[in-house]
Amino acid sequence: MTRQRALILEILQHSPKHLTADEIFAIAREKMPGIARGTVYRNLKLMEQAREIARLEGVVAQQRQWNREKSIRTAESKLKSIARLEQTLEKPEDDPETCR
Repeated sequence: MTRQRALILEILQHSPKHLTADEIFAIAREKMPGIARGTVYRNLKLMEQAREIARLEGVVAQQRQWNREKSIRTAESKLKSIARLEQTLEKPEDDPETCR
């Protein structure tokens, strides 16, 4: 087994979540700066063909959907906060000229 393949396998075994090929490449690059993206993809394909790993279709799409939904919820929350702040600022009792 090559050092690159051993590294990829180690990354997969120690990850708490399913990783995309790009995420595996990024982690591998941190540990082995000279590793090429093609090496990671080729080894993943070989490992899949040898049934050492399995490809999970749709996981990336699901992660993107979750991230999109989270972003929408965050944006909605920020908009509500801005609306509350605007309402607070519009109250006449906050105007120092009207408090006299």
